Amino acid sequence: MIGVKFKPCPFCGGEAVRIGFLDHVDPRTGRGTRYIACRKCCVVRFSNVTDREAVEAWNRRDGERHADE
Repeated sequence: MIGVKFKPCPFCGGEAVRIGFLDHVDPRTGRGTRYIACRKCCVVRFSNVTDREAVEAWNRRDGERHADE
């Protein structure tokens, strides 16, 4: 995704890098598994969502509302 703005890692403040896509597709949703990783501490967030939803989930912090709430 071009122009994506990631917030820093919620655990270490490091730079978030890339949205990756694994070869697994959830048969219930038909969606593939996407991930976002931290360059510094290597924490990874996996999601069976769209790229946009994966970025929103990474950027959401405790106490913040979801975009559609």
